[in-house]
Amino acid sequence: MRIVANIPHPEMRISIFQMNQKYILKLEWGPLEQAFKWDEYDFANLEAFIEHVKSSVIFDNSITRFKQMLDETIVD
Repeated sequence: MRIVANIPHPEMRISIFQMNQKYILKLEWGPLEQAFKWDEYDFANLEAFIEHVKSSVIFDNSITRFKQMLDETIVD
């Protein structure tokens, strides 16, 4: 697996990896992380994949899920 890109974001670290004909999007927020996979063949090139990811709602949805995950780890 090799890192092929990073996407700047004010709240989380966003990395794109390439492995076995797949793009792997890794989102890190504090101690938590989420990863998503897409077939490389679904996109013309890496730039098209990056544009697809940036234009989707995945970042907003992921931050919401990170907050839910954090709430679930806190036990009274």
